[in-house]
Amino acid sequence: MRRVESDDLAAVARVHCDAFPDAAITRLGLGAVRRYYAWQCEPVHDAVNLVAQQGGQLVGFCFAGVFRGAMTGFLKRNIVYLLCLVAGHPRNLVDRRFRTRVRSGVKLLYRHGIKRVRGSAPSRPAAAPERPRSFGILAIATDPRQAGRGIGRALMEAAEAEARRRGFARMHLSVDPGNQRAIRFYEGLGWTRVVGGPEWRGEMARCIANLGP
Repeated sequence: MRRVESDDLAAVARVHCDAFPDAAITRLGLGAVRRYYAWQCEPVHDAVNLVAQQGGQLVGFCFAGVFRGAMTGFLKRNIVYLLCLVAGHPRNLVDRRFRTRVRSGVKLLYRHGIKRVRGSAPSRPAAAPERPRSFGILAIATDPRQAGRGIGRALMEAAEAEARRRGFARMHLSVDPGNQRAIRFYEGLGWTRVVGGPEWRGEMARCIANLGP
């Protein structure tokens, strides 16, 4: 187990594509996936990005911490490249989930790209109680051929140890609500579902310290 290095990113992308073959970004190819994780290694984030190796081969990774614009920053930095990939692979647009992800990305860019009208002063919201800081699991994956060997558990435990070391009291992650295997894995590690409405959207959390009164 060690920190990710730039030379690891190609292997990280391969593990991602093998672990998530139906993901929208996987459909865009290894280059897009590599660029995504390269952005998560930028110093703008306060992250601990780990890889697991066996026999000198990368078999898993975990990107965790506090990410600032994990998706919006990636989209802004690579927008032309990504648009060319989408245009060059029109068959992907037949897939409903892929189209949904593309629309979400466009909306995200639009929302964060709107500039404040000159001369308008935003209203100051009422002060709210400070929320506990939370340490996020952005992405975790293991080589499917290495399943059942405890690699994912070791990566999660290493991320949690780092969160504790940094003084975080809470951790969070998001999982596909249909991925029952992953949900069982997280629940087995003490994670619980965060339900904020009539339908659970895949948010999970874990308290790692006693917050007190």
